[in-house]
Amino acid sequence: MHVWPNPFNPALALGGVLKFSCLPDRAEVVFYTLSGEWVALVQEARGMALWNGQNGQGIQVSPGVYFYVIRLNSKVLKMDKILVINNH
Repeated sequence: MHVWPNPFNPALALGGVLKFSCLPDRAEVVFYTLSGEWVALVQEARGMALWNGQNGQGIQVSPGVYFYVIRLNSKVLKMDKILVINNH
């Protein structure tokens, strides 16, 4: 599984999205704040998942570090963090 770009700036990233590739079918990527609050969830499609840097309400997230969890059903496949840099 590959994740790019990191750091992630939606204004500068190709297509304005953070990309996850080489994902298994039906995988999902869940984003959390450092304090563990749920931010967003994106589903795999054709081996990739794309995140536009917005939370579940469609609002651009604040700059900072976020955790992501790649999971398939209840199994965690990968956990890591991403730095979000926004130019407002």
